[in-house]
Amino acid sequence: MAHASALQSFSDTLTDEAVAKVVEYHDTGGRPRANPLGHLIAHVVNHGTQFRGEAAVDLSRLGYSPCDLDRIVFLREPA
Repeated sequence: MAHASALQSFSDTLTDEAVAKVVEYHDTGGRPRANPLGHLIAHVVNHGTQFRGEAAVDLSRLGYSPCDLDRIVFLREPA
């Protein structure tokens, strides 16, 4: 729950200007990179989706159902 709260607090601060601002960083190979924050946010979401799909396939191959992974189903469940 703390993670969700922190994410909500972060997203509440985002403006069009903040999302367009270029962020400079080094990738895992140590190379300097620069991307707009909006692109980095989209990358994180896309990466998480890919990982979740790969994990679901692996679990299914092992005979374990990962259950329903649809976010809308999660959001409909009572707190």
